Amino acid sequence: MIVYNAYLRTETPSIASVFKDNGYSTTAIHPNYGWFYNRDKVYNYFGFENFYDVDKFDLSSQCKGPYISDYALVDKILDTLDSSDKPAFIFGISMQNHDPYIDKYSSHDVTVESDKLNDQQKNIVGNFAQGIYDADQSFGKLIEELKKTNKPTLVYFFGDHAPRLGTLNDFYKVYDLLGTDDRSAQNQNLEKLKYYTTPFAAWSNFKEIDSFSEIVSPSHIAYKILQDAGVKYPNYFNILPELEKKFPVLHQQTINTIDSNNQLIKDYRLIQYDILFGNKYLK
Repeated sequence: MIVYNAYLRTETPSIASVFKDNGYSTTAIHPNYGWFYNRDKVYNYFGFENFYDVDKFDLSSQCKGPYISDYALVDKILDTLDSSDKPAFIFGISMQNHDPYIDKYSSHDVTVESDKLNDQQKNIVGNFAQGIYDADQSFGKLIEELKKTNKPTLVYFFGDHAPRLGTLNDFYKVYDLLGTDDRSAQNQNLEKLKYYTTPFAAWSNFKEIDSFSEIVSPSHIAYKILQDAGVKYPNYFNILPELEKKFPVLHQQTINTIDSNNQLIKDYRLIQYDILFGNKYLK
């Protein structure tokens, strides 16, 4: 089920609403169509005061390949930050390096060679690698610009899943041909999640912040952000540190390994139910 499409129809607590309650301006930026995944409605339910979709960008001048570039996204983030007269919470979701990758770019800053891949597969990997290059360069631009400001700033950078490097009929063919693996996933017995784990980076211009020591579900990033920012937040978030310690990853691919009768899991499920379907007592 896509929760955004199937369930969210009313005001729903989130870290956006938490920051809003702490006096922050709250903005979501995603250079895709706002109706996709119902974001144009859901982000308002989450407590975002503003949502900038693809209509806030120039398709004729700000694209790299078929999508709005990461460079344009970074510019929009910086403009939003600079124009806010309050502390700002900005949630930016990039589009440039999304699939499909076949024949995506006409020129490349990086090249890919492999005797294990055919020409089409090398084309896929080469275009993905170009997207990684651009993501890295634009992320570097964001950090360099933020170094110039005296505003205390925190940045968190992560992906939602590994790229689908293949055709529409075989998303993961390239991974299989190259024999790629994820040793971190193996160490935690999470081999099934090798197509879902992504890197995580965090940066601050005013305090030391730590990364995670192992693979975790992205829900734990929310607690980390709230802690690092030093804002007041609802008490139910405090279940996350213990959950990270005992069940760092909760995912549909590995849910059958979790004891559903564990009290911590039952508490977490009840919190989720209350927020999504219940009377929102925790709000």
